[in-house]
Amino acid sequence: MSMAQTDRDATEARPADPDLNWTGWALEKLRDVVDIDIRSKRMTLQQQSVTPAGREAAPDFALMQSRLSRSIRLSIAMAERVRGKHLHRRAAAKESGALERRRRRREQAVQAVVEAVTAAEAADLAGVGGTVDPEATERLRADVWERLTEDEVLDVRIDTLPPDEFVREVCRWLGRRLDPSRLPQGWDDVLEADDDASGSPPGAEPECIAVTEAGDGWPERPDTLEDGRPPPGLPKPDSS
Repeated sequence: MSMAQTDRDATEARPADPDLNWTGWALEKLRDVVDIDIRSKRMTLQQQSVTPAGREAAPDFALMQSRLSRSIRLSIAMAERVRGKHLHRRAAAKESGALERRRRRREQAVQAVVEAVTAAEAADLAGVGGTVDPEATERLRADVWERLTEDEVLDVRIDTLPPDEFVREVCRWLGRRLDPSRLPQGWDDVLEADDDASGSPPGAEPECIAVTEAGDGWPERPDTLEDGRPPPGLPKPDSS
């Protein structure tokens, strides 16, 4: 496999970034505007060079060139602003961990779909003595990943739908039957956050202070002290 083909495959497998796609589209349109303005300036210059001096109906070439130059400057400045805003949003997202969280959720969704569909197919094949083809499983994994990569709307819904509904949504697109018992109960990052918020490991019993009946809340009195002497009596309640 050539290096160029390897790079192309890696690019195709990279998840889609809606913000990056929009930024690229905006920059491309601004480049088109600058190219058109530059061609217009050249055509205006050619027209000016063939127009006789002192002609009464001659266009105001100076004003036309000034406006085209201003349009070019504004388009270039806008391109820099679009690029800078994208870099700022990307840095902010990376700092907050949003990109990493989205990547983990995407991987978990792919795995959940593969497990649910494979379990249903394994149950069907077990009745006829067959087994699931590993190559078919890998093709399914690639199809799901490609769907999440190309369908930006579905990729965004990974944050708006419950995990089980999201897996059902993908399976409906695939036209594949799934095993409901293999549906995920929650995204890993949410489940981990819930466990951390409890402050104690799952199943741990809450700590409590035992209060003995004797003494109405006073600690239980030992029969003898360490030196063998009887313990002093309880303090008498204040009658004042």
